[in-house]
This record gives sequence, C-alpha cells and structure tokens, in this order.
Amino acid sequence: MKLIFQIFLRDVRHLWRELAVSYAVVIAYGWSTPRYWVHLEEWAATGASGLGVFFEVPFWPRLLVVLVPLAWLVAIVRVVQSDSLVGNRQFWVTRPFGWKQVLAAKISFALICANLPLLILEVYLLAKAGFAPTHYLVGLLWMQCLTSFILLLPVIALATVTATVGQFLLGVLLIVLAQFLSGLPSLLHISMGTSFLSEPVELSQFTSTDPLPTILLLAFPLVIIGLQYARRRTLLSRWLIVCLMAALVLITLFAPYRTLVHRQYPPLNAGEKTPIHLAIGGTLGTWTRTSKPDPNEVGIVLPLTIERTSPDFFLIMKGSHVEVESQNGLKWDAGWTSMNSLTLLPPDHNANVSFAVPTDFYQQFRDLDVKVRLTLAFTYFQDANRRTFVVPSGAFTLPDAGRCTATPLDPPNVYSGGPKVVFCLAPLHRPASLFLNLKLSDSTCKRPPGRPSVSASAFGTEWIQNSDSPEFGISPVVQFELAPFQYHNISTSEGLPDGMICPGTPLTLSNPQKVGDIQITQQLDNVHLPDNGSLRPR
Repeated sequence: MKLIFQIFLRDVRHLWRELAVSYAVVIAYGWSTPRYWVHLEEWAATGASGLGVFFEVPFWPRLLVVLVPLAWLVAIVRVVQSDSLVGNRQFWVTRPFGWKQVLAAKISFALICANLPLLILEVYLLAKAGFAPTHYLVGLLWMQCLTSFILLLPVIALATVTATVGQFLLGVLLIVLAQFLSGLPSLLHISMGTSFLSEPVELSQFTSTDPLPTILLLAFPLVIIGLQYARRRTLLSRWLIVCLMAALVLITLFAPYRTLVHRQYPPLNAGEKTPIHLAIGGTLGTWTRTSKPDPNEVGIVLPLTIERTSPDFFLIMKGSHVEVESQNGLKWDAGWTSMNSLTLLPPDHNANVSFAVPTDFYQQFRDLDVKVRLTLAFTYFQDANRRTFVVPSGAFTLPDAGRCTATPLDPPNVYSGGPKVVFCLAPLHRPASLFLNLKLSDSTCKRPPGRPSVSASAFGTEWIQNSDSPEFGISPVVQFELAPFQYHNISTSEGLPDGMICPGTPLTLSNPQKVGDIQITQQLDNVHLPDNGSLRPR
C-alpha cells in the first residue's frame, strides 16, 4: 500500500496541471449548468444567433460537457504513458515495486481525476435541481459504472499500447475509421439499393445480438490492460484491438438474425387473442431508394388499415416480413426488414409497409392477383393511469416525471412569440413512459396575430419513452420538454401551433405499460401489384 501511495503522489506532482484543468472544467460545468436551467425558458423564447451565442448561458454547458471528458482523457492518457508499457526499455521495471502496484496507482489516479469529482458534481447538481441525492445513491453509483466502463476503461486500454499522446490520437482515428468502414454496407445499401449484405444490416436495426458485443467490449479492454502491465506484450495487445473491431463487424453482418427476430418477437400462441387486425387500406403504390430508380428492383408500398382489439393499445412496429405468391405458384420472399419501423398511437390506424421485388419477378407478378403473406414484428403497450392535469403557474412537481416550469403567459393583447411548452428537469433519466394528449382548443396560450383559431376536434400528442436505468452522461439531471409534437385534425390554413401549453392549460396524461413483443401474420388475398410506370421517389 505504501508503494502504491508513493507512485500515486509522484504522478500527482508530475501531472498537477492536468489535474487542475480537469477540476476547473468540472467546477465551471457545475456553475453554468444550474444557470442554464434558470434561464431556459427565456433563452428558448428569444434564442441567439451569430456571435451572440458565445455569450448566451446555454452555450457554456454544451461546450463544457465536451471539455470535461476531454480533460479527463488527457490526464489519464498522460498518467498511463508516464510509466511506459511500450517497448523494452521501461525504467520502472528496475524499481523495487511490481506491476500490480503500478496498475493500482494508475487506477487510483483515474478515480481521483474523474470519478471523485464526477460524484461530487452529480450530488451537487441533484441538490441544486431540488432532488434529494440520498434517494438516488444506487443510480449515482450506476452512472459511475457507466462512466468507468464506457469512457475510462477503453481509454486506459488504448493508452497502454501507445507511447505518446500522438500515437493515442492516431489509434483513436483508426478505430473511428474502422467503425465508419463497418457502416459502409448500410450506406451502400441506401445509396445503391442492393447489396448482399443488406439483409443483416437492415435486421440489425431492430433486433439485438446482446449480450455478446457488450461482453466483448468489457472483456477485451480488461484483458489488454492486464496483459500490458503483467507482460508488456504490446504487439499482441494491438492485435487484440484489431480482433475486437473485426468481431463486432462480423457479429453485425453474420449473426443469425432470423432466429433472433423469431425469439425476440415470438408468434402468438394457439388460442391467444391477436391485438390487431390488418386490411388493405388503399391502392398499392411504388417507391425508389434514391432519386434515380434502380432497374433491378421495383419498390412497392402496401397501405394498411390497422384495427386494434383495444382502443388503448400503443403500437411500435419494428419490422416486417413480406411473402408474395401468384396463382401459378410463383413465390417471392422479401425477408425481414427494419425499413417499416413506425410508432402508432391510439388515434393512428393507417400505416405503409414497403418492400422491394426484383424486376424479373415483378414482370411475372404484375398482371396477376397475388396473395401477400405479411408478418409484422412489434412491441405493444396498454394505456394506464390516465388522468387530467391542469398546468400550474410557475414551478411545480409532476409525479413520476420531475420538476417543471411552464412558459409564462403573454401579457394581455400581446403575443411575444416563441414556443409555449413546459420545461422539466428529471433525476437520472426522463420518464419511462409518459403520454400527453392536448385538445388544442383548450389551450390558454395566445394565438399568433392573424392566425385563425383551431377546430374543436384538433389535438396534439407526444409520447416520452426511456429506460428506467440512468442515462449515460455527466449530469444526473436531464432536461425534457412537455409539449405535443404530433398534431391531428389540423388544416393547412390553421398552421401548426407553437407548443400551445401555458399555465391553466388542461392536459390528459397517462403512462402506457408494455404488454409484450410479438409478431402477427396475416394473409391478404387478391392483391394487384401497382404499375411500374408510376415510380416516384420515396
């Protein structure tokens, strides 16, 4: 322990400037962020542009949220590289201490540099926002773990295989480039329309291969750090980083997605009641992936009417699987695709399912009535805890959401402009599931001059969704807006409202609860494919 403390003190004396900078930016972030909360409504109403943005309160938290982790990373890279692990001329191996003491000292430095000030910052911000930090100790510890494993651990691992800050930055650049190249199949699929890799790339959008990638991302840095300090096998450690990048790409491209989709979104059991019924909702149309049609495929849009067995169901369509069969037995299987991901709130009952058919198959299908076997994978929720909430004036607490403030009402006969919304601060994460419904004619906000009043049937909705786990970030206090962002029964002459929530406005709030993940299959008979001559960009 004494040797660890001595190495730690030596690093602190050597890198006190880096430590001072990291503490300074954390203090600056803690000072500026509460001021951002206080002036949030005023800034949103007035905005800023040009050079004036550099003197606005919101600019500094957004800048410092980047500078804080950057200061941590510089200090940690420097402390790891101060006792070099690259090459065969490390002077510290001749000293009367082993690699375990050196590693423990470096970890202690990282804790003092990043984790300790972060914990103090999180406690301070929670208290400043009006939340008792003692009620969120487990969440704060989880945020510390997220910061350590997502941010600090990979940085330490990369620092152990590089000798200088320049080499470290080059390594970061190569990793970013590798991640970009791993996304090229998806980009090529979007821009060119076809690719033998398009199916796994699309399927990876709505089904997960966890926990394997997560395990690899945690295990490989730990192995690299241990290998470097214990054996200083730099070449092997660098190859492990390359293998990790390759493994992540291979998992994305060659995972058994059809099996994973079937497991994550199982079919209904025998006798189980279906939550929806599907029907053709209009004339089939066409689409293209790009502005220039691909001569090798024909994109088809299948309009659907979705009837719920319960009016309170919320549907999140994750993907679709389309099979086409003609009267003469010719079949085409479009496979699973995430292209048709869509959220359907209770007022919505129309959806489009798009798929692509090779041109040679289309030529044989187009003059025939075909059967379409359609399978949709989706998550559905049941609305719950519906209640009416009248927005108070000033600051108030919204149960299961956070502390909120409504934009003040305009003075009489004056419209000041700007959005009319409710700004909220929540501890650790946004609401897990909060649905808002606003009848626009009930809004107490003033309408812009010259704009007609909205119809009595017009309403706006918004569904806030989030995990129950703390969000990854520096601040434990997250900000969100309570406002309708989807509008229904609004005519073009009325124009879209600007939030339309002011003190005194009645809202209908609820908390939809997840029922399950399922897939629904339905056969649509006597479907006639659209004419290819009416191609239009998607």
